[in-house]
Formats: sequence, C-alpha cells, structure tokens
Amino acid sequence: MAKKPSPAAAKKKGKGFGLIALPLLGLGLWQLSYALVLMFGLLPSLIAWLADRDRNKLTAINITALNTAAVVPLLLRVWDEGAGISDALGLLATPFSWALILVGVTAGWILAQGVPSIIVGLILAHERAQVSRMRERQKHLIEEWGSDVAGGTDQR
Repeated sequence: MAKKPSPAAAKKKGKGFGLIALPLLGLGLWQLSYALVLMFGLLPSLIAWLADRDRNKLTAINITALNTAAVVPLLLRVWDEGAGISDALGLLATPFSWALILVGVTAGWILAQGVPSIIVGLILAHERAQVSRMRERQKHLIEEWGSDVAGGTDQR
C-alpha cells in the first residue's frame, strides 16, 4: 500500500508556487505590463518545473535562471517604451522576443544536460592519466628494486 504523505510535506510541496505566484500577482496589480511579460516569458520555465521529475529540480532551476536572464531585456524594453500594456503585448507579439526567450531556455537545457557529461569525461581522462603515471612509476620501481617488490600485483 502506498505511503500517504504527511500534511507538513504537502504544505512544503506547494510552498514554492506561492513564493513565485504572490509577487507576480502583486506586480500584476501594480504594473500589469511587466507581469504580462514575466508571465508569458517565464512560461517555458513553468513547463520545465512541471516536467522535471528530479527531486532537486536542478534542470528546472538551470532553465529558469537562463530564461529569466533572457526575459530581463524584454522588461527593460517595456520600461523604455513607457510601460503600457499595449507596449508589452506588442513586444510579446514579435518573433524576436520569443526567439530570445527560447534561446535562454535552450541554453539552460544544454547546460543542465551537457555540462555533467563534459565533467564526467574530464574526470575519466584525468583518472586514466593518473593510472598511466602510476603504472610507469611501478615499472621504474620494479627496475630499481627487482620483481620481488611487486608482490603479486598486476604488472601490465
């Protein structure tokens, strides 16, 4: 039988959404144009949070960080144009804005998926080089002290 989550765990699970939704709601009441840009611009991040099955949500965090970085220039542009709702909607209707948003999302996804593979490759290359150096040192020790020093170890 499946274990039922405790009420404290259920409260903790929904807390992250409230931390994002409440400031966005407050911003929407104060400046709807900025809230619209943030709501539509960060929509790919919401999808990443829903799709990421990892407990720590590291991929979603990566995507959200770079998606936010891609939305900031759009917010600044709305600010420069007068912060009107029509300015925000006009900006969101341009393909350049969506290309910028999706480039940020793609960069976050590439970092989340690609960097661990690169790090593993670097660690493996370092370990192989270290094993090679140790085998070379072992050969020099055997030459200097004789084969008895090897004591039954692998002498490849």
